[in-house]
Amino acid sequence: MHRWGDLERGDPTLAALGRRLINASGRAFLATSRNDGRPRIHPICPFLTPTGLYTGIIRRSPKCHDLSARGDFVLHALPGPGDAEFWVEGTARAVGETDQKELAEQYPALAMPTGDKLFELEITQAHGTLFHSGENHVPVPDRRHWRGE
Repeated sequence: MHRWGDLERGDPTLAALGRRLINASGRAFLATSRNDGRPRIHPICPFLTPTGLYTGIIRRSPKCHDLSARGDFVLHALPGPGDAEFWVEGTARAVGETDQKELAEQYPALAMPTGDKLFELEITQAHGTLFHSGENHVPVPDRRHWRGE
């Protein structure tokens, strides 16, 4: 598993696209899987630090159960200008209380209300697409892919 900082170092262009799209709206979609394996999608508010990608989730919610039980996720940022796309795949890790307090001191947005659980979204791979105007103004995709190794 890799942290956001690894993506920043491994592919700064892709990480910059992700940071821009995530920060533009402050929202993204988080896909998880239920106990029976069927997919489930949730709107969330992700938070980026220089080294990590985090989200706070209500403990009694289905998405918290999914992440606690299996951890697998896909996070898809809302599309940006020109339909730019960014998404990451990986495994969520619950942040312990001590680490959460230290993070909240440095980044007040990561202070979780009572009843919420903080997860770091660790990354196995990241994907992004920008579209450029091609011949006859037909959009041409410029796809980027990063797999931390």
